[in-house]
Amino acid sequence: MMDWLLIIYTVSVAIQAGLFFVFSNTIMNVLRDYPLTEARKVMVNINNAIQNPLFLTIFLSPFIVIMISLLLMVVQPLLFNSWIIISFAIYFLGAFMVTIFFNVPMNNRLQSNENTEYWSQYLSQWTRWNHVRTLSSITALVIIVVLFVL
Repeated sequence: MMDWLLIIYTVSVAIQAGLFFVFSNTIMNVLRDYPLTEARKVMVNINNAIQNPLFLTIFLSPFIVIMISLLLMVVQPLLFNSWIIISFAIYFLGAFMVTIFFNVPMNNRLQSNENTEYWSQYLSQWTRWNHVRTLSSITALVIIVVLFVL
């Protein structure tokens, strides 16, 4: 069972690392060149569109795997090594919690605030936190992949 959990975890973290990277590397840079009102509107549309069942399933999968794994760890601690736990912790804190406590609240504020002055603050802060999510996801992914390969 642990193998399947780690496969689900690895695939979903990989998808998210790619998504976060695309936002940091491309989407936010493109929006920076748009007029403020258009950029805000596009980002609000993206935030609304991304909240769909497929994305939410992939976004929540690592968290669910981490929770199930913690329960299994109590029953069979020998299934886990410290690198799996480190990967889980990096992903949980750097991607999942950052999303919940930083990016989502900023998205909500952007949607409810049509004042274009907030956009420049949003753009820089949201992107900075997205870099954290990107690097955390990539780091968590590399740890798991290296663990499987070695």
